[in-house]
Amino acid sequence: MVVGERIVWRTLIRWALIFATALGTQPIRGADNGSASAPGSDSAVKTPPVLISSSCKKPEYPLGSLNAGEAGGVLLKFLVDVKGNVTQSVIERSSGYPRLDEAAHAALRMCKFKPATIDGNPTSMWAPIEYVWTLKEAESRTTKPVLLADSCKRPEYPTISLSTGEAGVVLLRFHVGPEGKVIESAIARSSGFSRLDEAARKAIELCTFKPAMLDGEPTSAWAAIEYVWTIRNPNPDSEINALPRLLFTTCEKPQYPVEARTSGESGNVELNFVVDPSGKVVESKIVRSSGHERLDTAARSALELCKFEPATRDGKPTTGSVQLEYEWSLAGRSGVRTLPVVLTRSCDRPEYPALSRRRYETGTVTLRFFVDKIGMVVLREIESSSGYERLDNAAAAGLSLCRFRPATFDGEPTGAWTRIEYVWRLQ
Repeated sequence: MVVGERIVWRTLIRWALIFATALGTQPIRGADNGSASAPGSDSAVKTPPVLISSSCKKPEYPLGSLNAGEAGGVLLKFLVDVKGNVTQSVIERSSGYPRLDEAAHAALRMCKFKPATIDGNPTSMWAPIEYVWTLKEAESRTTKPVLLADSCKRPEYPTISLSTGEAGVVLLRFHVGPEGKVIESAIARSSGFSRLDEAARKAIELCTFKPAMLDGEPTSAWAAIEYVWTIRNPNPDSEINALPRLLFTTCEKPQYPVEARTSGESGNVELNFVVDPSGKVVESKIVRSSGHERLDTAARSALELCKFEPATRDGKPTTGSVQLEYEWSLAGRSGVRTLPVVLTRSCDRPEYPALSRRRYETGTVTLRFFVDKIGMVVLREIESSSGYERLDNAAAAGLSLCRFRPATFDGEPTGAWTRIEYVWRLQ
């Protein structure tokens, strides 16, 4: 085993049994539409936005949600402009599971609409859509395949991959037979390097499982796991940029404006704050309005008085910006949402890929992670590339092992997406 090497099995869906033919998701209904943004008399003829279903990409069921048996309906609201494009979107009512909410939100906000009209003239208007996630499993299936960890031999890092600094995360799917042996396997998502993919796939094929059970009898079933290939770097030439973190106990909760409450105003406002190295807000702006100016102003005025843990660059305090969302709710609880914050000392920074170093490849990659309420990464994606796949994969693998301070809603931990910028540079 090479010194400094770190290879980690990371269960993505906890050896989950996925019944592909029994899963279904469907958008089922729209609620009553909101009022038009354009003025009109009581006698004006109004038509709501109409979803063009053929323009939509069906949301994909998050694998972590499949494993956890998460299901439910999320109510989304989209502000549709006169051309039928979505210009704003909010999660009006959660399914109870943030990753289901975000998956539906991310997919459906790309849809196109036939715009609303007032007296035949196109106008902007909010359009609610409810998306229902359903997970149907045969009632008789009561257990899933369980890995017998002692039966596995950890795969050797391919020599060429190790010498060139190849790293990444591979998602494997495999079919476990009634005897607990893998009878078929496939690469569901590549690490970006075929040598790493094949080494992980061959290793899992040699593992033994406690098989799934059907009506008390062993049966075959599919499962999936991730394998993270990364190399510890004791002398990094790269840096992790962490965002400022809200110190919730320093905040005075925004007061619901009386006029807004009386008028039935509610919604979510997204705010951006620039925080200096001392943790003080030096600039703020509204990124996305709640649709009600007095709600936006009340949230902004209160939250810019909060204190923050400052941003860090390579472990040192620096000026940085962070986005917070304040939810004004008449029916439920109003509160501030914060993003997960990486615990930089928990991260093993990736080794600079040797081939990238020889070719003088540098750049910045932005990674997007879904962090659960205990601070673990359960999903990841590359949002913007450094321009080099080797650097992107190495960053994704290394930062997948980071621990986070989880997102919060009114100070309580919750699952949420966040971003990390990883800078590769040669000194």
